[in-house]
Amino acid sequence: MGMFVQLGNFAEEPTLDGDFQERFASRLVSQTRDAREARCNFIIPGSTIVAAHIAEVPPPPDYRYIAIITTGDDVLPDIPAAMPGEEPALRYPVIRRASSPDRLGRGGTPESAIAIRQLCLIGRRPDMAPDEFMEYYENNHVPLAEKHLTSIAAYARYFVQGVADPEFDVITEICFASAEDHASFMATLGDPAIGEMFARDEEKLFDRSSICLFLVQQVTASRS
Repeated sequence: MGMFVQLGNFAEEPTLDGDFQERFASRLVSQTRDAREARCNFIIPGSTIVAAHIAEVPPPPDYRYIAIITTGDDVLPDIPAAMPGEEPALRYPVIRRASSPDRLGRGGTPESAIAIRQLCLIGRRPDMAPDEFMEYYENNHVPLAEKHLTSIAAYARYFVQGVADPEFDVITEICFASAEDHASFMATLGDPAIGEMFARDEEKLFDRSSICLFLVQQVTASRS
């Protein structure tokens, strides 16, 4: 099995209604060799998040959608021909790591009950090797989040693999069962002591100026 992330834009802003989203996700599955599933995350305009523990105001994302595609093998497939109005896309192989539900405060929330989905693009510190970055992230930063950010329902990381000078090194996906849980998450990071603790840890592995958080709408398509 292989997993890839595809990021792209549209030359003209489409109407992101359910019909368009479903057709777009289905097209990625049907036109990507050996694709089993595509989870298309459409970035909600104006949803860039400013976390209280990050001094710099993050830039808006450079993309309009981020699709996570699972295939039958680990060979990077060609990107399908663009739809009308779609700009050329970027595609990276990734490896997924996810927190066990029993380590999350709201773990075990059914996928159908997810109310808010937040993605974050992050680059590693320039002096860290990719393997070192992933090892520290999984063994140090993730346990910190699991312990202190107790309103998370699901938490996954997608690490870019085997790409020289990628535009980012990891995509994090954090899900919440309600708007109240997301507000609690943001408030916890806004606590001076906890925010400082996370900031100090992030300085050990992230290029913090690269951190970009935003909300998405997700549509999933599978090969029949």
